[in-house]
Amino acid sequence: EQVLAGETHYTDELTVRYEEKGSVISVCYEQYTYSGSAYPTVTSFSYTFDLERGDYINPIEIADDPDTFRATVTDLILDQIMGMG
Repeated sequence: EQVLAGETHYTDELTVRYEEKGSVISVCYEQYTYSGSAYPTVTSFSYTFDLERGDYINPIEIADDPDTFRATVTDLILDQIMGMG
């Protein structure tokens, strides 16, 4: 959707894609927002559902070693944050 306010365009778009394997469905979202600043904002997020169970699957549930999984994800996030500066 684009709204003209003065001479500034505002955009908010959401793209959704999914993949289904057996009783598990993964839904990925990408949101693009431009509100007149120098750069747009792009946000990605996803959810995985177990259709048989009728519930969201927490990534920790499918990790072989939850503590290593948490530590690895934490390290990846910190690396990305450090790379922004």
